[in-house]
Amino acid sequence: VTRRPTEVKFTFRASKEHHGKVLACKFVQDERLIEWKKTNLSVFYKAAVDSEVQTLKRKVRWNTTVQFSISYSDVGNPSAKHFCRIGSRPLTDA
Repeated sequence: VTRRPTEVKFTFRASKEHHGKVLACKFVQDERLIEWKKTNLSVFYKAAVDSEVQTLKRKVRWNTTVQFSISYSDVGNPSAKHFCRIGSRPLTDA
């Protein structure tokens, strides 16, 4: 006997709190457990970035080395990356 599989759909709104949690479904027949299906959730979400650029001086002398730092905290999946540039020229980390 061949039957088409029965499909049941569940919906939920994913949030960052769901990241890394186990989604589990159990299959029961006649009040007996048949099988557990489990999978880890990987939820992608926008990073919440709180950043600040700190410069030593806004006016700099020609042909001198300038240092600045950025401090940031991020929570996201994948985590945020940072890139800095002057005009179209990218800067690299010190």
